[in-house]
Amino acid sequence: MNTKLVEPKETSYVLDMHLKPLTIKVINPPNTLVADKRYEITCQSTGSRPNAIITWYKGKRQMRRTRDEVLDHNTTTSTLSFVPTTEDDGKTLTCRAENPNVNGLFLETDWKMNVVCT
Repeated sequence: MNTKLVEPKETSYVLDMHLKPLTIKVINPPNTLVADKRYEITCQSTGSRPNAIITWYKGKRQMRRTRDEVLDHNTTTSTLSFVPTTEDDGKTLTCRAENPNVNGLFLETDWKMNVVCT
């Protein structure tokens, strides 16, 4: 009971939640790739707390040449640098955004490559 003689009791809590990524997209992917030419493809994820870890795959093989950047408290981008070959035509690039603190909280987006010769 609060009266003029007794101050009300207060308690503060900080709630730190782990949230899965809400969106993932490849930003402006080229329609056609020319074989043996270097490309940089960017994937963006939003909503994860803490920030998502973004991983690229070509088929089932993880791609390593990436540059990752945290844009703000819940947006992460990853830019893949790679040189496609004619054998990559029709193969799929996958961008996966995953919450690093909780297994299974991830989103993926696929992009089918159209590789041509010059």
